[in-house]
Amino acid sequence: MLLYRERAHSVMDRYGLEALVATTPANVTYLSDFRALSHETLGAFVFVVLPSNRRTEPAIILPTGEAADLVAMKMSWIKDVRTYGTFYVTVPKKRLTGMEATLGKMLSRVNSGDAFSLLREVLEEKNLKGRIGLDEKYFSSADYSKLMSRLDGFDISPAYETFREIRMVKNREEVEIMREGNRITEDGIRAVLESARVGMGGAQLVKIFSDRVTSHGAASLAPSIAIGEDSYLQNIYVPSPRRLEKGSLIRFDVACKYKHHFTDIGRNAVMGGPSARQRKLYNVVYQGEEQALSLVREGTKASAVFERGVRAARESGMPAFKRHHCGHGIGLELYEPPLVVPSNDMPLQAGSVVNIETPYYEIGTGGFMVEDTVLVTKSRPEFLTKLDRGLLVIPN
Repeated sequence: MLLYRERAHSVMDRYGLEALVATTPANVTYLSDFRALSHETLGAFVFVVLPSNRRTEPAIILPTGEAADLVAMKMSWIKDVRTYGTFYVTVPKKRLTGMEATLGKMLSRVNSGDAFSLLREVLEEKNLKGRIGLDEKYFSSADYSKLMSRLDGFDISPAYETFREIRMVKNREEVEIMREGNRITEDGIRAVLESARVGMGGAQLVKIFSDRVTSHGAASLAPSIAIGEDSYLQNIYVPSPRRLEKGSLIRFDVACKYKHHFTDIGRNAVMGGPSARQRKLYNVVYQGEEQALSLVREGTKASAVFERGVRAARESGMPAFKRHHCGHGIGLELYEPPLVVPSNDMPLQAGSVVNIETPYYEIGTGGFMVEDTVLVTKSRPEFLTKLDRGLLVIPN
C-alpha cells in the first residue's frame, strides 16, 4: 500500500515546496504507511521527509526501538530508515543475510543525537535548500521553538493544512480500505441487532459489538450504544446502565479503526414496534440526512449541504430543529476537511469521503440519528455504508 501516490507531489509543486516533513501520526502514516506505538501514545518523534524531486530518496526518522518491526515486517515502503535514541537488540556476530543483515547494520549504528538533529542531518544530506513544508501540529510550543532553532537556515513553512488538503481526496486503495472498515462496523451493528434481548444492558451490547469488530481485525473505538430515554447521552466511556425493555430506543453512534482509517456510523433501532413519536422524530433526522445527501457532489459548497439538511429536518415536523454541523470528512482522522457547517463555503471535491448526519437529542426522550459515509463523485454520492437506513426493529 502506498497512500500518497502522486497527490502529495502535485500539491508540493503547486505551493513551491521542495519537501514535506510529516510529524503527526496520521501524516506519517499517509506518507510512509507506518504507525509507531511510541509516536501515537508516548509522545515520541517520528518524521517522514518526502522530497519533491522523485529522484531524491525519502527518509523516515524514528526511535531505535521501532526500527526492528518496521524493517522485519516490511511496514513501510521507505528504505532510508534513520534511528535515534537507545534501545538494545543484540546483533549476533555470525554472518547475517537479507533483512536480518539490513536490520543488524541499522541497529549497530550509534546515533548520539536527538530526532531534531537527525532531521537537520537528513535535510542537509539530501541537499534540500528550498522551501520546506513542516507539519507543525505535533509539537508543544517549547519543542517547536527548539526544532526551529535546530533548523536555523532552512526555509520552513507550516504545512499542517497542506497535509489536510492532500489527504482530503482519497485514492482507490484508501476508498477500498474505508469500504471494508464500514462493512466491518456494520457487521458489528448487525451482531447487536441479532443478539439483543429484553433485560440486556449497555455493557453487554458494547461487548457484542466490539467482539465482532475485533474478530475482523479492526479496533473498536469506544462505541456509543445508548439505550432508552437516556439515549441522548454519549455513553462512550461509561456504557449505558439502562436495560432493554419493550419499546426501548437504541442509538448507535459507533466507530472502528481499520488499517489506520476511521469509520463512523449512526443508526437507530427499537425493541419491538416503535411508538408514533419515535417514528416522527426518526423521520425528522432521516429526511434531514436524505436531503443533505441529495446535494453531495463535486462543486457543492459544504455550507449548502448543511443548510439543505437543517431545512429539511425543520420542514419534516420540527420547525425549531438546530444543528452545529451536519457532517465531516473522514479518513486517517475521525474529523477531516470538509466540515459541513454554515460558515464553510469550501466546494466538495470528487474523491473525498464525507459523513453526513442530522441527529436530534432530547432530554427524557432519547437520541435519534442516521449517519452515513459516502464517496463524493461528480454526480451523486456513492455509499460506503450499506446497512438499512430506516428505523430498525428488533423482535422481542
